[in-house]
Amino acid sequence: MTEEIKCNGWTNYETWCAALWLDNDGSSCTYREKAEEIIQSRIDDCDDIDECRVRALESIVDDIKNDLVVDKNSNLNGLQRDLLSAAIGEINIDEIAKSYVDEIQIATAGWNMPGYMPDSDPAIFVGDDAMLRAKSYIADEMRRDAENKNGGAAEWLIHCADELDRTNTDGEIGMTVAGYHYWTAKV
Repeated sequence: MTEEIKCNGWTNYETWCAALWLDNDGSSCTYREKAEEIIQSRIDDCDDIDECRVRALESIVDDIKNDLVVDKNSNLNGLQRDLLSAAIGEINIDEIAKSYVDEIQIATAGWNMPGYMPDSDPAIFVGDDAMLRAKSYIADEMRRDAENKNGGAAEWLIHCADELDRTNTDGEIGMTVAGYHYWTAKV
């Protein structure tokens, strides 16, 4: 048995070559978009986000496998078809699919009183702007909470919400304001 040699960070040459072609022919956008749709549509059905990622990964692996099947009716002669099938058999499809699923940004956002359980389930955001939408969600929640507060607490909540809107970061946040801790996190 021959030892596999890594190629440009991928498992082997065949995997690197397939990933390169899939990325450059537009298929990767389709795989990424499908994985994102699966995660988004299954958020409520999954026990946790990792389960949603696994479901998306399984679906993408199946799609890539179907796209790489060598057609028995092709114009390839027996030797060519066998060699091509052998090379395709060396492709680490799981690694390619995982690279698409791992690129999908998932963020959560929520709030709670420090020392207490969360007041609600965290909101989940999926997509390229997931962290920015999570931050915007927290700013909106702060404004909503300000409506139920008086004086300085309400003003401080509105000020913090406005500051969140002005910041152009997609990093995680955590702040305690007017008795509640507001947060966002990458998943």
